[in-house]
Amino acid sequence: MIFAFILLISVLQFCLYAFCDFRKWRYGKATVSAIIVLAHFFVFPGLFFPEESDMRCGLPEMAITFGFWIFGSIATIITFLLYHFTKRMLRKK
Repeated sequence: MIFAFILLISVLQFCLYAFCDFRKWRYGKATVSAIIVLAHFFVFPGLFFPEESDMRCGLPEMAITFGFWIFGSIATIITFLLYHFTKRMLRKK
């Protein structure tokens, strides 16, 4: 479920990059990348935390948080590089 969500965010990121290029915003792609990385660190993990239970173990929250930090940040960087190189290849043609 988390990986599907990260994939959905990557598709949204790709679309936002195309929109920033369409509008010719100077720092649009960098701003989008920074907002998405910050969201991977602070916003998205909280959406997947399990419901409160009697057991006070923080391991599920920690695993979800680290998963978003690691895989979300890597996916953001890969999406940025993929968009950048795809755009460069299309310009050369």
